[in-house]
Amino acid sequence: LRQHNKPVDTITLDSMHATISNGIARNEAGFFFTSCKGVGVSWQMIRDFVASLDWKFCRALGRKSVVAGCFATAREEAWKAAGTFKAGASELLLCFPILLHFAEKVLRLRDLLPDEVASLQSLGCVLHLIARGKAGHMVARELTSALALHGERAKKAYGPELTKPKNH
Repeated sequence: LRQHNKPVDTITLDSMHATISNGIARNEAGFFFTSCKGVGVSWQMIRDFVASLDWKFCRALGRKSVVAGCFATAREEAWKAAGTFKAGASELLLCFPILLHFAEKVLRLRDLLPDEVASLQSLGCVLHLIARGKAGHMVARELTSALALHGERAKKAYGPELTKPKNH
C-alpha cells in the first residue's frame, strides 16, 4: 500500500500531531510571542513570571525545570531565528497552561492583546477536550465547536495569512 498511501501522511494527521507536535499549539505559541514583543512584553518577563510560581508537578507529568527550560534564553534565540516556538509535545503540554496563566494574569488584567488571550483560551479548551476524548469521553460535538471558535479567534488575533489548516 505504500505506493498509494505513505504511513507518515496517515499518522501525522491525528489530534496530537495536528494540535501539538508541529501543530496549532506550537505555531500559536510562536505567534503569541511575536505579539507580546509588539507590546513590549519580553521573554524575560515571562521567565520572571514562571520563576515566581510555586507550581507542584507530578513526576510522571514533568518537572518545574522542564517548564523553565521552555522559556529559557536558548528557546528564545531559537524562536528569534525561526519565528516558531520549538518544543516537543510533552514540553508544550506542560508549559501551555502556564503560558495561558501568564496571558490571563498579566496581559488580560492590563488589557493587552485581548484577541491573542482569547485565542489562547479557546486553544486551551481544544486541548482539554482532546485530553477528555483520549480518556474515553464523547467530545466530538464539543470539540468541533471548540475548534471552530478557536479558528475564528486565531484569525482575529493573528490574521488569516498566518492561520491555515495544518495539511495546507
